[in-house]
Amino acid sequence: MLNWANRITIFRLFCTPFLVYLLLRYREEYLESATQDTLEIIRISVLIIFILAIVSDAIDGFIARVFKQKTLFGTILDPIADKLLLMSATVVLTFPIGLTYKIPYWLTVAIISRDIIILAGALLMFVLHSKTLFLPHYLGKITTFMQMSAIFFVLIEHPLCKVLFYITLLFTVLSGVNYVYREAKLVGSLGSDNLRK
Repeated sequence: MLNWANRITIFRLFCTPFLVYLLLRYREEYLESATQDTLEIIRISVLIIFILAIVSDAIDGFIARVFKQKTLFGTILDPIADKLLLMSATVVLTFPIGLTYKIPYWLTVAIISRDIIILAGALLMFVLHSKTLFLPHYLGKITTFMQMSAIFFVLIEHPLCKVLFYITLLFTVLSGVNYVYREAKLVGSLGSDNLRK
């Protein structure tokens, strides 16, 4: 039976297709020279969905910790929901859709590359040791926060997003390097333990 923390995570998961649909709808309306009022309604709708999604991320984590509702299902689903939301929004906002600003391609490439490295590391860990560890770290949490902030400021069409792009890139690289270092260290440690056995 699903607990409330998992239900909220599933809600965030379902926010992603609606977010992508509205962003693409914004582009379509923009290209068809829709009225400014129509574009604003769509943009505000996207913003509301995105805010609800990122707030739900904090709420489900809080509920899981405080009410002891942590489950294996939630542990797996929560990062998947986060990645799908942020990755989808990042990729769509890399292309010009009619908003004042767009996410630069170099930042999108860095974010995707980091996530591929993390996924590859998890798969390697599973193949070698039948374990899947994502090794949460404060750098990863800061990276997620910065990515959310960059998307938010793009959606509100604020020039601060241009500064956030570089800060997000910095933490994306740092967290990626940190993950590779810790994963390699862990794999080496587990390998040594197996040899001793």
